[in-house]
Amino acid sequence: MRNLRSAVKKVVKVLLLLVIVLLVAAVVAVNLGLMHSYIEDQARTATGAKVSLGGTTFLPIWPLRLSLGASHIDHESYDVRWQSLSISVTRVLPPFAIVLIADGLRFELKPPPTGKTSTVPPNKQKSETSTTMTPLDLTVQIHDGEIILPQARVSGLEASFAQKVLLQSPAEIHLEAMVEPDLLALKLPLTIESKNLTLTPAKVQTPDLRVGYAGLTLQLSGESNVAEARHHWKVLLSAPDLAKVAQPQVKSPLSHWTGAIEMHLEANKDGATEPWLAQGQVAATKVGAQVDFEHGLLKVHGPLTLSLQTKFAYDHEVPMVETLQASLGLREATVSYQDLLTKASGVDLGLQVIGHGDKDKFAIENLDLAFWNLRAKMSGATKLRSPYNAQFEMSVAPVVLAGLEKLILPLAKSPVQGELALLAHFNGDLMQATKGQLRVDAFKLKNFSAQVDYHKPGGVMMRGPVAGTVEGQAELGNGEFKRIEAHGALELKSLAIVAGPLHKESNKNLSVGFQVRNKGAVVGVERLSVESYMGKLGLSGTIDQATAKTPMKFNIKVDFQPLHLTELRMALPEYRDKIPNGTLSGSIGLHGQMSDKEWFTWPMDLDGQLQAHIPDYTVVESPPPQKAKPGVTGGGTDVNKAASSAFLPSGYLTQHLHMKTAVTIDVVHKTLLVIKGLQVDGQIQEGHFRGGVSLREIFSGGVQMSSLDVPLLDPRPALQGLVKWRDLVIQDAIGFAKPEYKDFATGRMAGSTEFKTYMPGDPSFMQFLKAKGDISMEPVTLNSVKVGQIINDLVQKVPMLKIAPVKVEPLQGTVKTRFDLHDQVMQIEAFNAHDRSGSELQLQGKVALTNMQGDLNGSFLWAQPTVKGCLLEGNADAQGRVIIPVVIKGDLMHSGMGMLGDSASQLGGKALECEKKKLVERVQKEGTKKLEEEVKKGLKGLFGN
Repeated sequence: MRNLRSAVKKVVKVLLLLVIVLLVAAVVAVNLGLMHSYIEDQARTATGAKVSLGGTTFLPIWPLRLSLGASHIDHESYDVRWQSLSISVTRVLPPFAIVLIADGLRFELKPPPTGKTSTVPPNKQKSETSTTMTPLDLTVQIHDGEIILPQARVSGLEASFAQKVLLQSPAEIHLEAMVEPDLLALKLPLTIESKNLTLTPAKVQTPDLRVGYAGLTLQLSGESNVAEARHHWKVLLSAPDLAKVAQPQVKSPLSHWTGAIEMHLEANKDGATEPWLAQGQVAATKVGAQVDFEHGLLKVHGPLTLSLQTKFAYDHEVPMVETLQASLGLREATVSYQDLLTKASGVDLGLQVIGHGDKDKFAIENLDLAFWNLRAKMSGATKLRSPYNAQFEMSVAPVVLAGLEKLILPLAKSPVQGELALLAHFNGDLMQATKGQLRVDAFKLKNFSAQVDYHKPGGVMMRGPVAGTVEGQAELGNGEFKRIEAHGALELKSLAIVAGPLHKESNKNLSVGFQVRNKGAVVGVERLSVESYMGKLGLSGTIDQATAKTPMKFNIKVDFQPLHLTELRMALPEYRDKIPNGTLSGSIGLHGQMSDKEWFTWPMDLDGQLQAHIPDYTVVESPPPQKAKPGVTGGGTDVNKAASSAFLPSGYLTQHLHMKTAVTIDVVHKTLLVIKGLQVDGQIQEGHFRGGVSLREIFSGGVQMSSLDVPLLDPRPALQGLVKWRDLVIQDAIGFAKPEYKDFATGRMAGSTEFKTYMPGDPSFMQFLKAKGDISMEPVTLNSVKVGQIINDLVQKVPMLKIAPVKVEPLQGTVKTRFDLHDQVMQIEAFNAHDRSGSELQLQGKVALTNMQGDLNGSFLWAQPTVKGCLLEGNADAQGRVIIPVVIKGDLMHSGMGMLGDSASQLGGKALECEKKKLVERVQKEGTKKLEEEVKKGLKGLFGN
């Protein structure tokens, strides 16, 4: 036996030595970081997260303690960090005792990734339920913790939890923190404390759980039997003296609370198949607070009073308010909204409501809204199940508006007069209120008058008296007018207005009158008249209301007789240069419907007539297009692909536009051009303007256009028509069109031509231009056609003419010509120029307009020639003028007339024919011998040899 004992002692000593060695080895391995990677790998496998652990230490003294430095666990569903974490084992025999202390613990719950519903690692999907649990004494302490949830943030968390046998014995819990809900953006204190909280898998029970939040105290007692789904709880929320409630550490719009609040709630559920049942009551007694609220343009400062008595219940998933009596008062507070409204202390502002209900409906016996002298009342009832059918009556008792200037700042400088009243009913589903039925039995704003003085820098300014009356009735159902009858008038003559670019001075007339009445969904505008200093505008017709399936439709007529554009220029000074002086009158009809697309595509017919008279108009010149820099591509214009220059965008409305127009402009200024008496008459139809244009005076003459056709919707419009002109000063017309050709001719001209052309700004304007007609000029001086030069050229070409050179002067007299212009070439079908001396120039041929190069030929008929005999007789016309062949080639602005190359032979041949004829006649009479000598002598005199 002694040997056995000795052997056992040796074994125990060896085992103790082995344990000490193993423990020392474990401490050394952990403290030297040899186990660090292994622990991280095990944590990653267990959590499925990215794990980064701080330095680890393991103390071999009692109690055993493992410490982890700053660490981070990053999971797709949560993020956990801590500054330090220690786990201590204070008992190694059942029940095991563990103490966990965390400093700077931060937990953030992440939103779930799209499409993922489970965050459990694959190897953890299947859980094993153990029927036995190892007894564990657990103590947890958290210092300066933080929890971030999707809708709130918890900071400054100090918590402790202790349970001697985990999930079996009563536990103690203590928690303090600051909670910041996203909706409130306020930090509010939260405390939770219980010394007897039972937490087991089958049961939750407490007789004394206390929760403090935002200065309120909640006491919770009861139990939940999880296995049987039976729950019985009582809740008491109370603040017997709000003045003693701790104020939040952040600024709140409500402070310095007084009074008491108490809420009792009892909730029960007697089984998994049984519904929740709850009932309770809330009382707020003599509650008051100091309001200090500013948001945007609204400011409220001063005391608030509140009282509330209500009983409520929750039965079979239906909430109900059995009784309700509440009031909210701001009488002693000051309220202001920007520079429009102000309520001083002592002016009534409050709300009172009395109601009752059951599980089917809630009835408002009376709701009173008081503001100054205004008293708005509402009563009725609403169902508490879908559909939430409700019936309410709303009214504003007739009130005299005298004294309203004390509240409405823009009316502060005037005594307000008038009377206001309203009576209305609502019937429908509150969840779809726009589809309900609203009936306005009476609305009256009667004999209203006031002095307005309102100025918003950079916005609106109104100063002066206003007056008006508006009365009516209406009924809306499903968002549509079922009935409407309204009439009224507004007088704004002496009101000065500045609204954006619009200016209206005082004593400028402005009044509005209207009367509308509907038939079903069609609103009839029997009268809408606006009389202003700019003119009179009237509107009448019908408007079909928009529905869910059909847009708003119009069948209306607008008359304006007349609209003074001069006054409009003064009213809109920013657009003064774009609005001409004058008047505009006429009527416009709109027949069709609007849409959410561009205006010119609306399925709407627009017709009517417009007359405009403009005394003086100056055409604003567009800046010349910038030339592309050398070497820069992409900025050029392809003459065959010109940019769109349509007068109007193409769409249903513009294609169906039918408008008669008459425009008179007394004087038009365009650079150096002055036009007097411009008259346009025609109509717009099927996308074209067809009509005529007359200019009483242009270049000291007149112009008439007829059969004018202008396509308004074509991206490249081609105009055509017939134009006639008379008494135009030639040098002025040519000088305006081509200043470099101004000296081509002087005088006056008339004519007519048919034409077809693109707009002058089109790159292919000259290539496309077509014109055919006739021109007459009388009197005219053609500076490039000089009669003396023609005769002198003749003397040089025909040396047998023994005459002295004549004076070189331009052709002066008359010109008539017929032409056909196309492809930038003018074909001269006939050109006749008569000099005042009797000479005549006859030409035909062509002229290239690009460079004024001519290729013409014809005859010059020389009146009063100085040659005699057969030279004259053989080359003369019936009037005794010498016919001289001529040709024009080259620059018409600088080249003179030229003689044909064989002019001498042509003239000589005709002269010889004349002499031959005379000789034959004399031979017949006198014989040949004597004549031979005379012929030789005559030829010598004729040809000089």
